[in-house]
Amino acid sequence: MACLSGLATSGLRLRAPLLVVVEEEEPGVVVRWEEALLEGSGETVFDALNDLKAEIVNAYRDLDDALGRGLTLDAYPARLWWVL
Repeated sequence: MACLSGLATSGLRLRAPLLVVVEEEEPGVVVRWEEALLEGSGETVFDALNDLKAEIVNAYRDLDDALGRGLTLDAYPARLWWVL
């Protein structure tokens, strides 16, 4: 387990740190935020965390866009909305 506390330069910030699972897999590393069903991968833990951060930002922006078009939260993990 690891703790993700920021999203770097995305213009978004986390309201609270996220617990993520770090797994070494051939040929690299996978980091999962299981509550939101999101993951990132890379050659190193650093790369995998950065990939996960990008996935979180993309998922949030997709959610924000969907809500702006009148869709409901049903299709998205609730945790995503509350931590960003």
